Parts: sequence; C-alpha cells; structure tokens
Amino acid sequence: MIKSISAASKLKAEFPDSAVRLLQDIYRQSRSISYDRGSVLALSALSVVQMQLGQYASAQSSLRGALQFTNEKRLPQLLPLIYNNLGNAYSYMAQYDSAAYNYFLALRYKEQFHRDDMQQSPPITYIYNNLSFSHFEAGNLEQAYHYLQKIKAEAGDVSDTNLLANNYNNLGGYYFVKERWDSCAFAYGKAISWAQSNRNKSILFMGYTGLGNLYDKLLQPDSSLYYYLQAYNLYQDVPVEKNGYNTLLCNIGNLYKQKKDYANAMRFYRQVEKDPAKTPKERAFLLMSLSGFYADQGAFEKAYKLKEQYYALNDSLKSISIAVQISDLESRYELSRKSQALAESDAQLAAQQLQTQTRNLWIWILSITFLSLIIIARVWHGLQRKRQRAENVILGLRSKIAGAEKERNRIAHDLHDSVNSQLAAAKSFLLAAENIHPQLVGLKEFKIAKDILTDTSSEVRNVAHNLAPDILLKDGLITAISVFCSKLFASSGIEHHVHAAGDFENLAPEAALNIYRIVQELCNNALKHSGAGTVTVLLTHNGEKLDIVVEDNGRGLPESARGSGTGIGLSGIMDRVKMFQGDIDITTEPDTYTAFYISFGSKALYKL
Repeated sequence: MIKSISAASKLKAEFPDSAVRLLQDIYRQSRSISYDRGSVLALSALSVVQMQLGQYASAQSSLRGALQFTNEKRLPQLLPLIYNNLGNAYSYMAQYDSAAYNYFLALRYKEQFHRDDMQQSPPITYIYNNLSFSHFEAGNLEQAYHYLQKIKAEAGDVSDTNLLANNYNNLGGYYFVKERWDSCAFAYGKAISWAQSNRNKSILFMGYTGLGNLYDKLLQPDSSLYYYLQAYNLYQDVPVEKNGYNTLLCNIGNLYKQKKDYANAMRFYRQVEKDPAKTPKERAFLLMSLSGFYADQGAFEKAYKLKEQYYALNDSLKSISIAVQISDLESRYELSRKSQALAESDAQLAAQQLQTQTRNLWIWILSITFLSLIIIARVWHGLQRKRQRAENVILGLRSKIAGAEKERNRIAHDLHDSVNSQLAAAKSFLLAAENIHPQLVGLKEFKIAKDILTDTSSEVRNVAHNLAPDILLKDGLITAISVFCSKLFASSGIEHHVHAAGDFENLAPEAALNIYRIVQELCNNALKHSGAGTVTVLLTHNGEKLDIVVEDNGRGLPESARGSGTGIGLSGIMDRVKMFQGDIDITTEPDTYTAFYISFGSKALYKL
C-alpha cells in the first residue's frame, strides 16, 4: 500500500485527477483490510493533490478525517504530517493565523514523537520553513525571522536543496518588507538557482513571482513583467499549486494596463474572473484591478461601481475604512459628469445669444419660459403622485409581509403547542403500552413507530423555529443568521462562510426580521437550486448604510429568473427589498457563480 501511495503521489504533477481516483481507491482498500496506517497516509496524500487542484475545502475534509482516524487508532506518530498539511491548506486559503497554529501543533508533536529522527517526513526544517512563511504573511516579522534563523542553524546538517530554495524565498519576502532591495534580489536569485538545479517548479514559481513583485515596487515595469511572465509560462507548462496564481494574473494585467495594452490586461483579468475557486481576497484584488482598468479608459461609472463592490467585500474581510479612495473615484466621476453638463450648457447659451438680436426672441423666450413652468408644474405634480403611489406600494408590502409574518407565528405556535403536544401524547401512550405489554419492545414495527414519532416531533420543532425565529430577538441578527446557516448546510456537503462588519444592534426589529428572511431565502435557493460547493454571506453596516452579499459558486442563475425576479422565491425577496427602499443587483456566470448584492440606505432600518 505504501508503494502504491508513493506511485499515486508521483502522478499528481501531470495527472492530478487520476492521482485523486487512485488514492481514493487505496484508502478504501486500506479500510477494507484494516490497515490503519495506510488509511491515514492515503488521506494525507489525497489532501496534497486536492490542494494542487485548488480544492482546499476538500483537502481540509480529508485531513480532518485522517486526524479523527489517527486519534481513534492511536497513531500519534502521524500527527506532525497531518497538522503540517492542515497548515498548508489554511495557508493556501490566506488564513495565515490558522496556518501558523497548525504548523505549531505539527512542531510540538514532531518534537514529542520524532526525537530520534527529526528529518522523518515532514522534516522539522520544513515545519520551521512553513512557520516562517505563515508568520511573515500574518505580519509577525520577528517570529518569521526567528524560524528563518532556526533553519539556518539546521542547514549545516541537512543537504536539502528544496529546503535551501524555500528558505531563500522566505528571506526574499522578509527583505522585501524591510525594504532591503539588494538583499531581496539576491535571496530570490539564490532561490531560483537552487530550484532550477533541483527542478522544483513550485519554488521556482515563487521565486519568479517574488522578483516580479520587487521590480514592480521599484517602478521597473519591464523587468517586473518579464519575471511575472516567467512564472505564468511556468504554470502553463507544468501546473503547480494554485496559491498565488490568481494574484499573479492580476499583477500581469495591471502591468499591461500601465502600458496601455488594454486587450492583454483584460485577457489576464478574465482568467481570474472565470476561476470558481478564487478566494475572497483574490476576488477583492480583481475588483480593485478592474476598477482601475475602467477608470483609465474613462468609464468612471463602471469603475466606481466595481470599487464599491471591492470595498463592501474588503470591509467584511478586514474591517478597514477606505472611504477616502471611494470619494476620490466618485469625485472624478462627478467631475466628468459635470464637465459634460457644463459643455452642454455652454452650447445652449451660445445658441441663445445668436437670437438676442431680434425682438421676437424675447417673445419666444417668454413663451418657452411660460411653457416650461407649466411643464415643471405638471412634472412636479406627476412626481408627487408617483411618490404617493410608491408609498402606497410600500405600505401594501409592509401589510402583506406583516400579515405573512403573523401567519407564520400563528402556524409556528400551533405546531409547537398543538401538534407537538399531540405527538408527545402519542409517544406517552406508546411508552405506556410498552410498560403494559413488554413483548412490544421486540417488535420491529413498534420501534419504527417510536422513531417516526421522535423524528416527526423534532422536525415540527425545527419548522416552528424557522417560522418564528426566537433566536433573532434573544441573540441578534448575526447570531441568528450564523445558526440558521450552520443548521441548513450541516448535512449538505456545502461549505459556508458568514462574515459581518459593523454594529447591527440598533436595527428596528421589523428590519432585522426582513433582513433575516432575505438571507434565509437566498441560502435556501442556493441549497436547492445552485449545486454549489461554497456559499458566502457578507453583511456590512456603516452608519446608515447596510449591505448584504450572498454568493455561491454553483451553476448560475437562469436569464429568465434574473430579469423578471420571478421563480425560485425571488419575488418575495424583491418585495422585502422594496419595502425598505433598497437596491438589489444580481450578477451571475453560467456554471461559475451567482452573487446577490443588496443595499439599504433608508432610515426606516434603524431604531428611532
């Protein structure tokens, strides 16, 4: 089995899908013959291939299975390998604090169980290297340098060119942050040299990318683009781990944008846009890059909307205020619009001045003025009527939704107080019958009847809680949404993320309930219709503006449902958005993703 795992691992560079299938077969065979060590090693090797394919959630699932199996079968000597791979998965997902924690556990178990052979897989020097990288990316420079020095101390006893190349890459990153440019270039050059001698494509990819970053920082775009393209061509030749690849594509696009080569720039942006496995951080970088791309071409309105999406996403991830940059782009857009309006006004003024020589001009102007007043009066009256109709629609929606919520509460209480009580009574009679007639206990039908009553009672309670979520009043909106998503996706195989930034305590109860219902309906739709592997919910609240983003990486939304707002529950969502005078925007790509962007600015959202 061990030889089979090694052979499958060698396939991953050129035939990763075949490697996945082979390792899954090896895992099943190991389980069937109770070969515990083989089962754990197969799952660990499988996770490495899944990470290469960008399937980080699947890799984490494989490793958690390996960890559970290791603890059950008491195989502590395999813990360093599993925790090291878990750290790699978190690192690829840019969750560097979690990565550092798992690497630290790998180091602790390594020192505990491998004292006699510290270079057994994974070698302790590799764990030091991983700890250095994760601390560096998390901003803990002193910790990163501490582990780099540990690698240097071990280097005399270890002739591992891969380790040396990796260490030089990490040193290059450290010198980059410290702005020691010559040392940075030297370190990356050494990393590339060692990687070429050992034909390590992954480390070579990192070295080229590092030099591209360095020359981009030094404002040498030609040199930067050269090394970025070296990394890009390397990836096309022999695919390596996807970590950093989407960022590389955006950087190449940005350099082509600087050169005014917009066609090539968009070619690289599109590759990132079409990747369903891109992380939220990579999506944020893409939105920022596209915003600059359209701004350079004078499409300020499109650039402004993209930057707004970027900030909504970035705030949910980092909670950093960047309103100054939004204001700058908004000012450029407003300046462009006002300049156009001013040019039109100047043209009209010139035309009027040509007609001031005749007496009839004044009569014509007076007539136009009088007519304009009439038109303005009619338009104002029409706007008033339109506003009144809109208010009536909102009142109707409030009444409709309030009635629906009232009916939900009534049904929930009926289910809880009446139906559930009757089910409990029925179960009590069954228990009484069991006491009176002990022979019933052995009957299969009697046990099935008891199980049906128990399951039905549990389902009734869940339905009642979903109809009238008491947790919303007790623990608040964000907790209610998190609990709902955890229950909804628990057994679905769908990975979910709920992120929130801002204060949601001052929302009016009616507004909080409607926001909860909107997220509830969108998540239910994603579960039932999208075929997604990941669902992300983002909520941001800044002053009097509240934004909601619900995104999945599923099959996309049909054009008919997107345009009309009908089908799969969208009409109810539209009603709730209209009730608080909000805006909704839907973007989707077939077999790639669907994203709902909902924004509220109404003061009716907040407690008075």
